[in-house]
Amino acid sequence: MFIFAGFSWALWTTRNKMVIEHKFSKSPSDIMYLALSYLQKWAVLLKEEDRERMDAVRRVIMDWMKSLMQFPFLMLWRSSLL
Repeated sequence: MFIFAGFSWALWTTRNKMVIEHKFSKSPSDIMYLALSYLQKWAVLLKEEDRERMDAVRRVIMDWMKSLMQFPFLMLWRSSLL
């Protein structure tokens, strides 16, 4: 539930910036990194065992994102937005 809340909040705040401030993300990975930063900031609110599990999930997602950014077609898509 905690991880869902972090990603939902990242989507909501990004959506608000797009609608209200007309600021758009350069890449979907920006939203992912924003969600991961929320999870890291909010981790202090969790019990120790839950914090360790959440941190393990956060690391898996970070590793997945790093490996995903190695694909050439994603780099072309990202550079076309800049």
